[in-house]
Parts: sequence; structure tokens; C-alpha cells
Amino acid sequence: MTHLVQAFRAFGAFRAFGRRVRAAAITPAALSPGAFSRPGGGHAPDLAGPFRRGRGRGAGAALLSLGLAAAPALAPGFGAGMGAALLLAPAPAAAEAPSRAAPPPPRPSPGAARPAAMQASLAIVSKPTTAKEASAVAGGRSPRAEAPARALEIAAPVAASARLTGRIGFALMDLETGELLETREGDGAFPPASVAKLFSAAYALETLGPEHRFETRIQASAAPVNGRVAGDLALVGAGDPELDTDALAELAAQARARGLQQVSGRFVADVSGWPSIPYIDPEQPEEASYNPSVSALNLDFNRVLFAWERGTGGYELSMEARGARSRTAAQRVAIGLGAPARGAFERRDEPAREVWTVASGALGKDGQRWLPVRRPALHAAEVFRSFAAGAGLDLPAPETDAAPGGGVTLALRRSRELAPIVQDMLKYSTNLTAEAVGLGATASRVGPARDLAESGAAMSRWARSRAAAGAGLSSPPPAAPEAPLRVASASAGAGAGPATGMGGSGAGLALAGPGSARPALSAGIAATMLARGAAAGPARVAGPVSAAGLSKTPDAAGPASGIALDLRNHSGLSEDSRVSPVATAAFLRAVERFGDGRARAGALRPLIKEYRLDPRKGETKVPASASAVAKTGTMYFVRGLAGYIDAASGRKLAFAIFSEDLARRDSLADTNDSGPSRGWLGRAREMERKMVRGWAAAY
Repeated sequence: MTHLVQAFRAFGAFRAFGRRVRAAAITPAALSPGAFSRPGGGHAPDLAGPFRRGRGRGAGAALLSLGLAAAPALAPGFGAGMGAALLLAPAPAAAEAPSRAAPPPPRPSPGAARPAAMQASLAIVSKPTTAKEASAVAGGRSPRAEAPARALEIAAPVAASARLTGRIGFALMDLETGELLETREGDGAFPPASVAKLFSAAYALETLGPEHRFETRIQASAAPVNGRVAGDLALVGAGDPELDTDALAELAAQARARGLQQVSGRFVADVSGWPSIPYIDPEQPEEASYNPSVSALNLDFNRVLFAWERGTGGYELSMEARGARSRTAAQRVAIGLGAPARGAFERRDEPAREVWTVASGALGKDGQRWLPVRRPALHAAEVFRSFAAGAGLDLPAPETDAAPGGGVTLALRRSRELAPIVQDMLKYSTNLTAEAVGLGATASRVGPARDLAESGAAMSRWARSRAAAGAGLSSPPPAAPEAPLRVASASAGAGAGPATGMGGSGAGLALAGPGSARPALSAGIAATMLARGAAAGPARVAGPVSAAGLSKTPDAAGPASGIALDLRNHSGLSEDSRVSPVATAAFLRAVERFGDGRARAGALRPLIKEYRLDPRKGETKVPASASAVAKTGTMYFVRGLAGYIDAASGRKLAFAIFSEDLARRDSLADTNDSGPSRGWLGRAREMERKMVRGWAAAY
């Protein structure tokens, strides 16, 4: 009992209450939520009640948030600063006191071994919560009986005054200790929008390496003889998200310099090993250029430039592949005036080309805009063919097929290194780049994915294991590659829904793995980390998770599969992706820390865009020593912000803020009309700004 009393004292509990507990001879089996048993069968008063009114930060609520009902073992050294972290962890619904407590079993004999649940509760050693308490503990004295220091509450008042309909969730985590400093709906599942690109960036950087370059090649069956290739010629893509019209002009010039003039066989666009995806999100408007196709051959972010000029005889329309130095007509994409059945644009596929129709009433005098390309491989091959013709190369019309085996490379284009590509992706929030680097990472890691959902599921498994490690909930995953994607997907499908890995009882966090001992998990933090209602997939109304339902064995879909992190693609352009604030903050900590909490040179943080902390009129300046970087995410009635803060004190923090009103989003009659959500999004941005500035200054 000495250890249990020590835990009460170190959490700042009342000394008088500690004396009552020491006198009560609590039995291990009586560690039920809200009811402590005496040997005689009576029950001590409900410990939770007096402390719930203080937002769960008193000793009783802290112990309940440790999950004494399920009481999984909390390993020593779970993370520095866990005293405050545990105090801030909201008590799960499972820890509510029952209306009638069950009678206690007989008290074990003094020499009997303690059950694992009891060992867990006795192993807890807290961190002093005030300087006075720290001094007292260091001097071997018990801290004076006084109420524990009240934690900072920066974000909650800001959220309360934001006037946002729907839901708000946030989490603030100490990078060094993993301590959860502030949270609201920390385990709630929110659409991340483009905040998902943080996960995709880290996934690609870790898997492919920051120096990785994508290669696009011109490959022939054999070397040219007298300018002629006896066989096929192929334009071979490898997913370069930044391949542009200028690059294809350069490849044509390289091939001509190698002596190529003519091909006896076919000209093919090779996109083998990659899925051909016409839309990132089929629910988006057809003409949305931010919703392009994705392929091994991408050109100009899979867009063409539509331009129009109004003259005396009507409109003159054009479609171009345009780079900074080169341009050519888009032979595989055409447009004409007409009367679309709905909206300003309509598109249809013909055997040899894509055809757009635009309403003349939607055009002004002169103008231009980007339109997406849905069959990018053939479009890119046709653009190369056009430049090849200009260089004196005679090529047949392209078709899609695999490149000739055992051939020779006549021209090669290598992209920039991955790190600056990712940096621009995070800065400009380019959806195609996110999908391309994510698909490339999945192909390298576990094999080619069949579609974005499958690749997103593979990344989600990886990200959940990182989030668990970042929160100190498990040891970092092994460096060995995952099982092949086909096997992983089939395994995940058993009781988990299609390729999400988020099924079962909704609480599948692995606490042990084959041949390794993982630090176990307190039920209170588990309830914060685990997705509520995960078995139902991306449910919009979340329910509580029982801490007692934690899985003790690894999940077929990967470690920590119960964490609320389910990404359906790599860009965040989906209503169905879900992440929780705590899982996001823990993930950000994981990519900045080794498993033992030591800092490491981050591959991600330097690439994230600066988040300005400048004051508005009448606001106090944040100290110059404070700074922040963050990634935004925006869809109609969906908003997110996540990143890192260097606080004024020098403390380093990770944070995530999400807000949504999916009911209002679903009620939108026109998915092109931003008007109804404009005011809501403005208030969400202002709320985020005040939270981040407040955290940067206060911590």
C-alpha cells in the first residue's frame, strides 16, 4: 500500500484522504471504477465524484483515468512528465461509477502474489506538479497537503467563444515528455482535409528517403541503327509529380541527340506497376483542377490550360499543355461550346480523346483556367510525340503498354530530390503531389496498390504505429518491411472492413508483440488515443470506447490499429478520412523523437510552412523567441491545423486542432458554392490563430 499512497501524494492528493485509504486495506479485486472495497464487504465512498467537478484533475479522477477497472500495467519510465499527463487525461466513460458496486471477493493472503492489475496500480510513480512539491519530494519529505496546481487552459475558452456549429477537437503535447497538456475531444474522429499531407510527407520521406528522385525515361527495344529503332519506343513513368511540358521537350531533344529518328514498332506509354486513377475523389466537381487524375505518368499536375477569346464571330477556344518555356496543343483533350446538363462544364470520354463542353454564359470576354486531365498517360505521350515531331522524330500514335524488356535508355529526366518536392507540397497543398509520393512510398514499402484507398490503408497502418510510439504507448515498430500489400489487405478485411485495419471491437491497440515486451497502457490514455466507435468506420457520431477492451495481441493490420487514424488517400481530399487530435499530435512527436524520447534531426519539421504569430490590432505581441510551423486543411465546413510550436519559454510542442460541421456540409445543395461555409471557416481560422498564439506565449 505504500506505493499506492505515494501515488496519491505525488499527484497532489489530500493528506487526510490518504490516511483514510491507508486505513481501508483495499483489496486488488476491489479496484473497480468508483468503488473501493473493504475486507468486510463495505465500500469506501465514490472517489471520482469530488474530483469530476474539477475537470478530472484531482487525484481521484487521475487514478480513475489510469483505468483501475481494467488496470493494464503501466511500465516504469512510460515517459517523463507523466504525472501531469495523467492528470490531464480525461477519464473514459468506462470509469464512471456503477450505480451498485459488486460485492468484493475474499481478500488474498499476505503472502499471495498480487494480480497484474494491482501490480500496475502500485508501479505508478508520479511527477511533482509544483516546484514546492518537487523540492519536498527531492528532500524525502511528503509534499504539504494542498490542492494541486491548476493546469493552463488556453484553448478551451477560445473554443467556447468561437461561435462554431458542429464539433471542435484539439490536443497539445510536449515533444520531450509526451505529456498531454490540453485536449478536448482528443479521441474524436475528425476529417483532416489537407492536414493529411503531414502524414503523407513523413511516410514518403521515411520510406523513399529525402534524396529520392523520380525518373522518367525514353526506352527503346534496341539502340538506333542509322537513326532507326528496330522495335518499340516507350515513355516510362515512375510517378514524378512535377513532370512538366518543358521536361518532355527536353526528353525529346535528348532522344534526338542519341540519333533517334524513326521507330519500326509501337510508341507506348508505360505506367505498369501503378494504378490509373481518374479522380482523387469522385464526389468533387468534374471540372475541379484540384481533383486531378493520378498515374505513373503525370504531366503539369494532370491539367491542361483552357483559354478563350471573344471576337466578332464568337468565342475562340483552345486547350494547351503549357510549361514555362514550351507549349503545344493538347491533342488528346478537346473543348467546345454547348449546354451542359448541370453546371458550367461537362466532360465525356471518346476512344481517342477527352471532350469537354462549356456553357458560353460561363465565359467572359477573355480568360483562361486549368481543367483536369482524366487519362494522363496518353496525354503525356501525345505531348512528347508533338515535341519529337518538332525535333525530326517520326513516332506512331501512342498506346498504353509495358516498355520493351531488356531495352536501352535513350533519354532520362530525374526530378528534384523528394525533400524540396514535399516542402512545396506542404506549402501549396498540391493534391497530386501528395497522392503520387504516397503511392510511390506504398509501392516501395509493400508493393503496388490497386487504388488510393488501399494505399491510404497501408499508410494508416504505418502512421498508427508511429502515433502509438509518439505517445509512449508502444515501442517503435521494427525496421523490417511490412508483409506484401495483398496479404495485408486480405488480413485487414477479416473483421476490419475493406482495407482500413480499423475493425474488431474498436479498441485494438496492441500491447504486446511476438518476442518483444511493449510498455503497457493506462486505460485513461488509451481512451484518449483510441477511436471511439472505430468498428463502424468513419462514423460521424462517435461513442465511447471501453478501456477494458484493449487487445493484448498484435493486429493483423499492424500495431496499434485501434488508434483513430484512418486515411482513405494521401491528400486528405475525402470526407471519409478520419484522424483524432491526440493521434495527430502523437504522430508529430514520433517523427521528431526516438523511442526513448531523445530528439533527432527532424526530416519533416523544417519542411512545414511557417505559421505567423503576428498580433492583430489591440493584441499583445507574442515573445520573439516563440515560433510555429503548421499545415492547414480546408473543405466546406471542415477545418484543420496541425504542426509544431517553439514556445516562448523554449518548450517544444506538437498540436492539432480540428473542427467540422458535417451536417451542414451534407446539406449543401451546390458543391461549388463556397458562400454558406465562408463565415464558418473564417471563425474556425480565427479560433486556431488564437489557440496557437496563446500556446506559444503561455508555455
